[in-house]
Amino acid sequence: MKPVSKTCRSTLAHLAKYKELSAVTRSGVDMHLRRCDACMTAWQGLADMEAFRVETPSMSQAQKASVYDRLVPSIHEIARDYAGKPKNRNIRMVYAGALSLAVAAGIAVAVLLSFYRQPPDRTIAGISVAPPAPVDDRGISLPQPGSDLSEGRINKMQGTVYLNGQPFSGMDDTLTMSPGSTVAVAKDAIMNFRMGRFVKISLVDETSWTVNEISSELISMSLERGKLAVDYDGSLGRRMEIHTPESVVRVKGTVFTVEVFGDGVTQVSVTRGEVEVVSRVGAHPRVDVAAGNLLQVPGDGRLVPLGDHQRILAQEVESISNNPGTISGRLVRFDGGQEHVQVEIDNRVVGFTPLTVRLPAGPVSYRLTKPGMQTVEAQLTNEQVSEQVKFTLNPSENYVPRVANMGQKRKWKKRQATLNTEEVKDEESKSFVVRAKAAMSAGDMPYAARLLEETVRRVDGSQLTTALSLLAECYGAMGDYQKAADTFERVAASAPGTPIAQNSKYEIGRLAMDYIGDYDRARAAFTSYVASPVVGQLQEDAYFSLCELYGREGVRNNALQCFNDFLRMFPDGHRSAYAHLWRGVLHQEVDQQWRLAERDLLTFISAKPRHPRCEEARYRIALGRYNLRDYPGAMKMFREYQEEHPGGQYFIRVDRLKSAIQEKTGKHRER
Repeated sequence: MKPVSKTCRSTLAHLAKYKELSAVTRSGVDMHLRRCDACMTAWQGLADMEAFRVETPSMSQAQKASVYDRLVPSIHEIARDYAGKPKNRNIRMVYAGALSLAVAAGIAVAVLLSFYRQPPDRTIAGISVAPPAPVDDRGISLPQPGSDLSEGRINKMQGTVYLNGQPFSGMDDTLTMSPGSTVAVAKDAIMNFRMGRFVKISLVDETSWTVNEISSELISMSLERGKLAVDYDGSLGRRMEIHTPESVVRVKGTVFTVEVFGDGVTQVSVTRGEVEVVSRVGAHPRVDVAAGNLLQVPGDGRLVPLGDHQRILAQEVESISNNPGTISGRLVRFDGGQEHVQVEIDNRVVGFTPLTVRLPAGPVSYRLTKPGMQTVEAQLTNEQVSEQVKFTLNPSENYVPRVANMGQKRKWKKRQATLNTEEVKDEESKSFVVRAKAAMSAGDMPYAARLLEETVRRVDGSQLTTALSLLAECYGAMGDYQKAADTFERVAASAPGTPIAQNSKYEIGRLAMDYIGDYDRARAAFTSYVASPVVGQLQEDAYFSLCELYGREGVRNNALQCFNDFLRMFPDGHRSAYAHLWRGVLHQEVDQQWRLAERDLLTFISAKPRHPRCEEARYRIALGRYNLRDYPGAMKMFREYQEEHPGGQYFIRVDRLKSAIQEKTGKHRER
């Protein structure tokens, strides 16, 4: 027999009288339940026993009258017999007992009738166990208090979330849902919540979700785009449907995920239970998906094993706790001066700021960490109610400035007056650069930029070039690309004719092309780099970027000629594979040289077999073979595309080309 710890024995003894426990003892029980699976299983079993009801049909008025008609005369008869008997003490005791029995029976009947009128409300571990749900004439469960799906509860909210088009903090105790309610989560955001007690939902990363219907028969919702995970076992007796642009997912009781991509393609995966997927398009209108499988719609109806990505998504909804303390606990929001700060609760990572999370009542410790910043450890002060935790993380000691009171106006003016004098020592400037590098490594770019801006005013020569280069990198990391490009211009001017000036020209062109959108500035920077007699280490990158710039501008003939020259100069360079991809695309779009294009595209696939753009390359090869009327070759490439990219963005286009080939060849199925 497996030994049971003293803490487990104490917890099990407290469960049955949970409501009578003191706040401190109850908090201890909740914390132990979070950590001990055995005790949590025992609590769930006890809750199931407490919730069990034997459904007995209600007594009609005629039945109640019949009970009274039989009971009341019996009581009067016993009373008359007792009045006519001799007053022997022992006999009186017997009849008194009989009379008491009759009265007790009457009370029992009254209690029984009262029970029919109002079923008792019981609780276990602080959670009310509801009576059996009423049913309508068809036997379908009707909504019951406490399990109404329109009343949701936030479990976790990370990042930016919009409820009905408005920013949502998640600090309300309940989340009201009704037909037409919408939730949108931003990039990298997460929202985990319950609808009623039995439906758990997780929305992740650029997702748009809508409630269609909540009735006694149906729970209906729509996923326009993004990622959704659901845990619903069908215990409410209602059907559940998830509508996507391409399909309807009908739930039979399961944990499953639904993903809708930009082109409307839907992927459904199941980790537990089973769902039925009804496709709006294609030749496979209805497919059952069991645990461990994934289905794509539109598609060929073939099931494939689900991957780690889907399992991780499902873990979000499975992480929504059934712990009684967490279900009924309070909401805590962590929001400070820095984003993406890791939050640990009782030594368990729960997410990253800005974060709203439901926690059990009672004392809870938290820890806030971020690389390069000092850790904050504290305990929640309000043990029973919701609260917001505001915080500021300070830089680690390795780059905290040694100059005190940098923000005070008087000290600042005094320091400015001595910036360019002989009193300023090189060691002090060097100290600023060292601390700025440490701050950059820690991700605190604004602080590093302030140090470097002051350093630039202090130094000249090679030190100025170094400080300007670091400052330009800071501006770029902060998203101020215009300032970054201007600062790289200063670097190039401070050291003309050197490799560092060449590298700065490349950075100017890259920022202007990729972030600022100033193609003229980008072309001038790349051309200056390529034409310079100083051969820099980024010569190949600058030449490739110049060719790519023509392609982005839509000057395809110039781009094609440029990539031809590039591949003659750098046939085996680290950019040559991408140049082959570009040239293959341009051969198709400029002069319809389908065979030359295929040669370049195959070269790219061979050089970069795992690159995401291999999907585009395979699609374009199939397109070229279609235009050359090489239909068997095109169908072969279609099969390869479907094997390598089952959820690809060109899936609909591939299906259309296949249909066109089948119509032209008179075939109705792929052979």
